[in-house]
Amino acid sequence: MKTFTLMMTKLITCLVLFTVSSAQEPDSTAKKGMIDVRIDGFKNNKGTVKIALVNSKESYDNNENIFRGAKEPIHDLKCAFVFSSVPYGEYALKIFQDENNNDNLDTNFLGVPKERYGFSNNVRGKFGPPEYEKTVFVLSSDTLVVNVTVE
Repeated sequence: MKTFTLMMTKLITCLVLFTVSSAQEPDSTAKKGMIDVRIDGFKNNKGTVKIALVNSKESYDNNENIFRGAKEPIHDLKCAFVFSSVPYGEYALKIFQDENNNDNLDTNFLGVPKERYGFSNNVRGKFGPPEYEKTVFVLSSDTLVVNVTVE
């Protein structure tokens, strides 16, 4: 359970920091598109949704240099956000509902999340976040719709 708590703490840190590294931005001549993120599975409209878009295994694993981040409200048990001008390439999403807007994914005494969360490709980890390779998707067109169901 300590591993699960540690992994979820890293996820929280990742989503709260929303740091962007200029070294991760490819040159301006690279082809770019939009990632249209659509999130459902919410049980209520409380709080906000934290969305982290990462573009490397390193930033996914260590939660540093997040490519882009967003904080959005929930309406009708859904949330949507568009990342625009995203260079073609590999990405992954980490998402959680911050019901009480305390910038943390709240957990119970065992470290199990009390707020809803999800990852791209709707994969789940057994004792923490799923492996990066399971969450990766590729942007290679003008628009890519990514659906995530939080649990």
